[in-house]
Amino acid sequence: MDERLTQNVGIILDSLEANAKEISENKNTDWDIITDFLHLVVHLIGYDLLDGKVHRNVIFFQNLRQEQEDWKWQIGAREYYDTYRLEEKRRYMLVNQLYKNKVPKYQIATLLGLSIKRVNQILLEIPKIEKEIGKTIPKFE
Repeated sequence: MDERLTQNVGIILDSLEANAKEISENKNTDWDIITDFLHLVVHLIGYDLLDGKVHRNVIFFQNLRQEQEDWKWQIGAREYYDTYRLEEKRRYMLVNQLYKNKVPKYQIATLLGLSIKRVNQILLEIPKIEKEIGKTIPKFE
C-alpha cells in the first residue's frame, strides 16, 4: 500500500475504534460506525476523494510470487535481479555461519523461512562456490 492509503486507513480505523468504545445505552454511535466502515471500503477499492473518481488502483496480491512480479515490473528487471542476488548472497552467508556455529539444519530453515531441502542445497553449493572463487565465504555481519 502507498503511504497516503496507509495513513487514511489508519485514521479511519482509529475513528472506528473510538466510536466502538463510545457505544452505550445513552449514546448511539451506530451510524458513525457504519459510515466509518463504508469510508474504509471506499478507500480500499480506490476512491480517495469525494469527487466520485477512482484515484488509485489498489492491488491485493494472492501470493508472494504475484507481489514479486509486480515489484520487478515497478523497479525494473535489472535492479530487481541485483537486489535478489544480494539477498541470495546474504542468505548463503547466514546459512554458512549458522551451520558453522553448530545450529541444526531444521533451526536454520525455520529462522530463515526456508525448507530443509533448500538449506541442504545451499550447504552443498557453498564448497563449490568457495573452490570457484578461491576463498571462504565471509561471515555475515
